[in-house]
Amino acid sequence: MASGPEIGGPAFWLAALVTLAALTLWAFWHVGGLWLGAGVLLMWSVFSAVNALRCGRVHSIITAPVYLLGAAAMGLNAVGVMDARTWLPWGLASGLVLAHAAQRRFGRYLRGFRCN
Repeated sequence: MASGPEIGGPAFWLAALVTLAALTLWAFWHVGGLWLGAGVLLMWSVFSAVNALRCGRVHSIITAPVYLLGAAAMGLNAVGVMDARTWLPWGLASGLVLAHAAQRRFGRYLRGFRCN
């Protein structure tokens, strides 16, 4: 088994736990707000980019820039440059649907990559 950010590996579960901790902080104590969300999206963007580069995972190739743009939008929203509250959830959801559709259409990995 390859080490790294493959789904189900230690890095994935650490990122999932950080995400749950951030959601808990925000939901129960209203800590962090937009900056916390931007940090979580940035973390998932890095995770996806590493997974895409390492494994050629189709889903990760699409989600890395989606998460990065989401993190940037949340940061810009936090400093008052733009209001991303209405369109950002739809943009993230659309990117995830596109990523899953592409993976179903083209397969889990790009040709020439092996992640097993």
